Amino acid sequence: MNSVLDFLSRVKITDVIDVLIVTYVVYELIHLVSGTKAAQIIKGIAILFVITLISSLLQLNTVNYILRNTIQVGLLAVIILFQPELRKALEKVGRKAFGGSFMKGNDDEFEETAEVIAQVCKAAGVFAGKRTGAIIVFERDINLDEIVIGKYSKVDSLVTNTMLQNIFYPNTPMHDGAVIIRNNRITAANCYLPLTGIDSLDHEMGTRHRAGIGVTEVSDCVSVMVSEETGKISIAVEGVIERDLTAAALEKRLKELLIESEGQTETKKWFKGRGN
Repeated sequence: MNSVLDFLSRVKITDVIDVLIVTYVVYELIHLVSGTKAAQIIKGIAILFVITLISSLLQLNTVNYILRNTIQVGLLAVIILFQPELRKALEKVGRKAFGGSFMKGNDDEFEETAEVIAQVCKAAGVFAGKRTGAIIVFERDINLDEIVIGKYSKVDSLVTNTMLQNIFYPNTPMHDGAVIIRNNRITAANCYLPLTGIDSLDHEMGTRHRAGIGVTEVSDCVSVMVSEETGKISIAVEGVIERDLTAAALEKRLKELLIESEGQTETKKWFKGRGN
């Protein structure tokens, strides 16, 4: 007991902070690679470390020498292999530090954004009923021009239910790709997006859902997907997908994500008056 008390008496507040920071970093790393191919690589590295330790204890000098040198060279390989994950982690830290929103401005601009969201949700409801596949991406702080794969169709249009239905009408030239909404306007269509590397997705989720999740892993955007097979509406943000939403639930969630209402008293009153 005296030893425990003596140890606790030596613990400083900086030691506690140090442990908490390391614990948080390790937790975030585990969360970041969970369900991806990177998790398997980490397991392999952990096994190598254990074998290296055992070979040292058993004095297997040749094996230990080979493993130690392999690990030293392997550290550089790990950085190269984990480059996408490291980039994603740094972008996530930046987003948390500085925040991000789809819309910042006065009450009129908030109302305009709310109307854009309403039009998207109305279209999503129609797509769900007809089982028309669609993916709509709301750009926020990170520009998506460099993230979109290959060529796409430039558009400059108001966001309306009719316009979205025209774009995603089956068998038309632009119906397979994604629509990008920037500053409350449709700016691009027929966009192909990076696919997520998550292996544990439900078998119902095909390329459209993988693209919808993937683009939110490499940017701060919000994507809305409608399944062509099931008609289910989904939303993805920061690599996490929420499924089986109704049009009303989608509208509520989009307002939470895209409209910066913190500290905007009048905006909160306006939303309350709208019954949301």
